Amino acid sequence: MDIIVVILNVCKISENIKSTNNMKTINKHNRNNYIIKIDIMTKILLLLFILLLSAPAAAAVNYGGILQGRSVYNVDDGSQLDFLLPRARLILTGKVNDEVGFFIQSNMGSIIDVKLNYACTRLKTVFTLGRFLPNYTYYMPIHTGKLDFIDYPQLTAKTAPWRQVGFQTQTKLSGAVKFNLGLFNGALEPDNWADTTRDGKDLLVNLQYQGRALFLKSYWWLINAAGGSEGAAEGSRIGMAAKYSIPDLKLIGEFLLTDFGGSRKGISYYLQGAYKFPAERVELLFRWDIWDPDNDITGDKNTRMTLGLNYYLQGEDAMFYFNIISVRSGQSAVYYVPEIQYQILF
Repeated sequence: MDIIVVILNVCKISENIKSTNNMKTINKHNRNNYIIKIDIMTKILLLLFILLLSAPAAAAVNYGGILQGRSVYNVDDGSQLDFLLPRARLILTGKVNDEVGFFIQSNMGSIIDVKLNYACTRLKTVFTLGRFLPNYTYYMPIHTGKLDFIDYPQLTAKTAPWRQVGFQTQTKLSGAVKFNLGLFNGALEPDNWADTTRDGKDLLVNLQYQGRALFLKSYWWLINAAGGSEGAAEGSRIGMAAKYSIPDLKLIGEFLLTDFGGSRKGISYYLQGAYKFPAERVELLFRWDIWDPDNDITGDKNTRMTLGLNYYLQGEDAMFYFNIISVRSGQSAVYYVPEIQYQILF
């Protein structure tokens, strides 16, 4: 029972917990001091990981984290200088055995990711259950400490379903090809641990290829597609991504079509490149980034061009990002946003 209290106190999971008449009491010394109610999904997930952490076999436990601080001079917001702390995360990962593992991540004291992985070697498939980032766009499942720029491209930032509750499979079809299938609640963050507002679920289909220098990925996200009372999906997002990388040079492109039930169809794409100088401390980057939320409306296209410089003190574990973003929203005038971010991984 002590481990429950440690998890609750350290991660402040009470932000995801609501007090009601149907209550459960947890305390290290006095069970009557903490009275909380945990929604059904959270209760199941916590039980899974409490059992995992309590099991004698769960010896392979790793701790880590990420800290990112940012300074932004926002010309569009009255030429204001802002200091931000977008991410201060603690990460707990571990394995019970060769088949079962877990991942828990908190940000600013609140749990944001909880997932259980089961690797079935006979089926060459990994089953994932919990609340996590689905394998959606190129950048969607990537660790936030391994992003090339400070910001996500608009393709991901504007269309991603972000953290979802559900399950996902990843099957290795060959040495280079993997297939993902996922089913999720589809509710949006932050309060989407339990979703009772939709009778349908969102469906994800994903196919990716990883060669020596070439990476290809195609994906399809269907909104309210499985089990919905209407009998048809309410919308979709379909896209593809490609990356070509050799030592010191990386080129990435991605393309996405959105369809929200036929009433609004949009398009987004970007091209970017990065070159790391031989000393491996300095990397120069450029991104051209387009987001058009509605093809039928003229003048709503958002264009961003980002020039970036990354300086690595100790690889990705300690580094600085320097970005200058040229922004044009619709038919408004172009303005520039300089950003600086430091990063520490451990």
